Amino acid sequence: MNKKEYDTTSLGITYQMSLDAFLQDSHHATFQRSMNYEAALSKLKEMKQFRGWEKKKLIAHQALMICRDCIEAYLALGLYAEDIFETLKIYKEGMELATINLGREYFKQPINDFYDLEETRIFFHMKFAYACALYEVGYMRRSQAQFQDILSLNPTDKFGVRYYLYAGFLYFEEFEKFKQLFGRYPKQDTFTLYANFLYYYKKQLLQESKSLLKPMQEYNRYLYEIMSYEQMNNAMITKKFAPGSNEEAAYCYAILQKVANTLEYLPNFLAKFKYGL
Repeated sequence: MNKKEYDTTSLGITYQMSLDAFLQDSHHATFQRSMNYEAALSKLKEMKQFRGWEKKKLIAHQALMICRDCIEAYLALGLYAEDIFETLKIYKEGMELATINLGREYFKQPINDFYDLEETRIFFHMKFAYACALYEVGYMRRSQAQFQDILSLNPTDKFGVRYYLYAGFLYFEEFEKFKQLFGRYPKQDTFTLYANFLYYYKKQLLQESKSLLKPMQEYNRYLYEIMSYEQMNNAMITKKFAPGSNEEAAYCYAILQKVANTLEYLPNFLAKFKYGL
């Protein structure tokens, strides 16, 4: 699978908005950016005029030549890289630079949620993109560490990193960590319902798992069909999607697939109880 095909089902592309948000929105930062930084951001806006990846990548390169500190240019360059490992390298460089730009002592301030500060926004976008890239290439432990850092600095969880953490804890069968984090975010949605199902299933609590099958189908029938292998859905992941939609199913499965793929008999279990066999 080439990079372009991979990205249609990659959760990292769900958060392509990390770049889009900065190109589309007007940000009035509380700190002063250099004229070169502003010029680089203006150059990045030219990407809206083109559809081709090569042209977008060229513009990102040009923006980075204008200002080596432009984190948004790293986001764009990694997004349009041809290879996922090239993306990982670029995002790592961008994240390290974003951290240096804030300063080593910055996060020692007594602030509850650092995402509330305007100057930290691009740091979070860059760190999240890097964490997603680690997850996508299979560096699960390293990605978990990045996601946990993000959540500790942004407890309101702007990026939904708890979903990745749920999947990681289930993957490594760290059930107590899963339960603790699950208890911190009680709101039920499609992903948390499926994560709870997988928690019961991996602990061989089959009656508890079975009790969730009906609400799982009702919350998002598309995801149920994907996970039971009745329908392999390759829907394009988009920035916004309706609860219970085809797109939401692709979003959830993009995170759950690493856990689900290790459960050899899960499709049989899902299908069996769907049809009352």
